[in-house]
Amino acid sequence: MFAININEKGGESKRLEFDKPEVTIGRVQGNDIILPKGNVSKRHSRIVLKDGKFIIVDLKSTNGTYVNGRKITSPLVIKGTDKVYIGDFILSVEEAAAGEAHDDLAPPPPMPPPAPAPRRTTMPPPPPAPKPAPRPAPVAPPPEPEAEAGMDDFEPPPPVEPPLPSGGEMAASDDDLPAPPLAEPEPPPEPPPPRPAPRPVAPPPAARPSSSAPPPRASDANTRPTMQGDAPALAASLRPPVAERAPLPPPSRPPTASNQPVRSTPAAPAPAPARRPSAPAISVGRRPSSASPAVDEAKRAPISEAMRHLAARLAAQLNLDGMDRHALADPGLWSRAENAVQEMVDGDVSFPPNVDRDAVVKDVVSETLGQGPLEELLADDSVREIAIPRHDRIFIDRDGQQQLADKWFSSPEALARVIDRLTSGHVPQNGLVDTRLPDGTLVTAALPPLAHGASATLRKPHKELVTLVDLVGRGMLSQNMADVLQLAVEQRRNILVSGVPDSGRSTLLAALANAVPDAERIVTVEEAEELRLKHAHWTQLTSRGQPPRDAVTAALRMRPDRLIVGDVRGQEARAVLEAAIGLPGVIFSLFGLSAVDAVHRFDHLASLGATPLRDAVARHVQIAIHTARGADGVRRVAQIAEVTAGSDGHPEVTDVFTAGADGRFVGSGHVPTFAEGASPSLFRA
Repeated sequence: MFAININEKGGESKRLEFDKPEVTIGRVQGNDIILPKGNVSKRHSRIVLKDGKFIIVDLKSTNGTYVNGRKITSPLVIKGTDKVYIGDFILSVEEAAAGEAHDDLAPPPPMPPPAPAPRRTTMPPPPPAPKPAPRPAPVAPPPEPEAEAGMDDFEPPPPVEPPLPSGGEMAASDDDLPAPPLAEPEPPPEPPPPRPAPRPVAPPPAARPSSSAPPPRASDANTRPTMQGDAPALAASLRPPVAERAPLPPPSRPPTASNQPVRSTPAAPAPAPARRPSAPAISVGRRPSSASPAVDEAKRAPISEAMRHLAARLAAQLNLDGMDRHALADPGLWSRAENAVQEMVDGDVSFPPNVDRDAVVKDVVSETLGQGPLEELLADDSVREIAIPRHDRIFIDRDGQQQLADKWFSSPEALARVIDRLTSGHVPQNGLVDTRLPDGTLVTAALPPLAHGASATLRKPHKELVTLVDLVGRGMLSQNMADVLQLAVEQRRNILVSGVPDSGRSTLLAALANAVPDAERIVTVEEAEELRLKHAHWTQLTSRGQPPRDAVTAALRMRPDRLIVGDVRGQEARAVLEAAIGLPGVIFSLFGLSAVDAVHRFDHLASLGATPLRDAVARHVQIAIHTARGADGVRRVAQIAEVTAGSDGHPEVTDVFTAGADGRFVGSGHVPTFAEGASPSLFRA
C-alpha cells in the first residue's frame, strides 16, 4: 500500500492511498487520480510500484511530466522527496506504514466462535497465588488480534466488530484476556507493598508478538517513511543539530530604547544592542533563522569521496571533456549516465555501508551533467534565495527563514563546474560573475582570486503581484498606514523607501508602484529585475552593463508619468533628485537603518562630485518609509515619516506611524502636509 500527496498550486492539498501496484493520472473519469485542469491530458501519466521502487511513466501527454523541474522522456524511478509536476499540480509518493494496508479495504476475516477456551490457550497458566489480586480489572480490555491488524494507530479500537455474535460476549471474553504490553507502562495500580513478586502478568508481552498482529511500529512519525533514493533524508541523517551562528537572546527579554532602530533621531544607532531585539521588536539586520543542523564532516566524507570517484569514472566512460552545456542536456545522455553509474555502484563491493545507493546515483548524474543539488532547489517555488558559501554548505531562504539545505556538492571542483554552466558565456570580471537565468533568477558568483573558493548566491524573481491590500493581510502594515500611503501616491508625492536586505523593501516598492493609477505611464529602473507590476503601460529598464545614472537619464527621456528606481547606491542619486525636482511622484529605494539615516544618506549621495542642491532633498522628498524585519521573522513597515525643511535648510523627519515594541503599529497623531484634509483619527492608530 502506498500514498500519493497532491498539492495544487494556489489551491488545497490532499492525500490519496492505494492498495494496487499501478495508478493512472489524468483529466477525465476512469483514472485513479483525476486532475481536472486543462493543462493535464486525458491520460497523462502513471505511477507503478515494482520491486519496492516507484516508477513514473509519461503517457505521451501534451504538456509533459516533470520530476524536480526536468521533463522525463522515459520511465524514471522516483523517491519520496522527488516532486512530480503535472500541470498545476505537484505530486509526491509515500509508502504507507506497516500494518495499515489491506485490512481497511478488505472485509475483516471471520471471527472464531466466542468460546472462551481457545482464547485462554494463548495465555500463560495463571499464577498459583490464592488471591485474585493479579487480575487487572481496571485496565481497558485489549482489542481483538484480528481487528488490530487493520486499525489505524491514532484511533481507538472499535468496541464491537460486525462478525462478533454480541456485545455482551465480546466484553466477557475481553475480561479474560490479560492487559496488552503497551497498556501498562507504569507499575500496577495496587502492587504488594514490599515485593512485586505477586505480579504475574509480566510474561504476556512474550506471547502477544507470536500472534498474527503486526509488530509494534518504531514510531508513528513514520507517516513519511524513508525510501530508497531519498537523498534529503540521507543527508539529514548525517547532520546533528548545531547552531551555525550565535543564537538570538530569548524573546522574553524586555525591549529597551537601544534596540529600537525606528527612532526618528539623527543620532548614530548603537551597533551592539541592535543585535539583541526583543521578540516583537523590529530588527535592523540579521535574518532570523530556523535551527540549522551542523554538517557532520566525518559522515559526509565517505559519501563525497564515493561521489567524486564515480563522477570521474563516468566522465571518462562517456567522454564528457569539452562537451558543451547543450549536449549535456540531451535526455539520452542522462539515461546512459544513470545506467552507467548504477552498474558502477552495484559492482562496487567496497561501497560505504548504510548509504542509499539510489540517491548517490541520482546525485552523481545530476552533479556531472546538470546543476547538481540546485536542480531541486531551483524547481521549488517555496525557495526564494539560495546562498552557497562553500561546496558543502547550501543555505536556502524558505518562507522568510534561512535553513541549511539537506544537499551539498561533493567537491569545490563540482561547484565550480556547476557555476560555469549557470554563467556560461559570461567572463568573470576580477573573479565576479553576475548573470541571469532564463527564468529571471539572478546569479552572482565569486571565483578565485576574488574569493578563496567558488561561492554563489541565486535570487529568484518575484512571481506574484503585490498590492498594499496584500501587505495589510500579511501584517506588514495597518489599514490606516495603507490608506495614508495610497493617498500619498495618488497626490504624486515623492517617496523614499529604505531598509536592509531582506526587510521587505523591494516588496513595498512594488506595492507602491501598483498603487499608481492604471492610466499613467510607468518607467522602472533596476539593477536586477525584481519588480512585477500590473500596469499595461509599463517600461522596464535595467542598469546592467551601463552606469545607473545613464539608465535614469534614459528613463526620463522616455517621458514617463511615474519614475520608479530600485536601490539607489551612488552617482545615480543626483539624477534621481533632479528627476524629483521636475517630475512629481518619483518613488525610489536605498539601503538605510532608519528613515532618518536614509534621508541624510540620500542627501549625501546626491551631493557627491557635484555642487550641492541646497534644500533640494528637504523640499522635494515628502515621505520616507522604513522597512525592517522583526525577531519573529515578520517583515513590517517600521516607520512612515514626513520630510520637511528645517530652519537651517537641512531635512527634518517627523514620524507619522511607527511599529511598537510589541509589533503593533502606532500612529503619532501628526498629520502630514499632503493629508491636511483627511480625518485626524486616521493618524492615531
